[in-house]
Amino acid sequence: MAGFAVVITILTCGITGILGAGALSIILFFLARKKLRNEGRNDRSLVVKSTVAPFLGLVWLIVALLIHVQISNKLAHQDCGLSGDPYVTLPNGYELGSHNTCDGYIRAPGAQTDVPVAGPGYVR
Repeated sequence: MAGFAVVITILTCGITGILGAGALSIILFFLARKKLRNEGRNDRSLVVKSTVAPFLGLVWLIVALLIHVQISNKLAHQDCGLSGDPYVTLPNGYELGSHNTCDGYIRAPGAQTDVPVAGPGYVR
């Protein structure tokens, strides 16, 4: 069910962001037209830039999120879910795991441990 909650959260934030950007875009469109009318100019680029700006902000948020995900998964080497805390970042592929809540282990890349990571004897 956690995956469903993530999807609903992303959809909710996405819809809210698009509606907010649309409303801000409409407001900026009318403000830019009013400013141009008061100055007596006919410069359409200001109107277009004012209208597109909120959506460019949304695109930047998406790009920043994708960059964050790539850094977390490739550069920072997340612990692949073996930790009790899934948000622990370990350097260079080290893995953090535990038998139960009282003991734990850190496994270096390529090293073998006597602690099972799955199957009989492994308690999450």
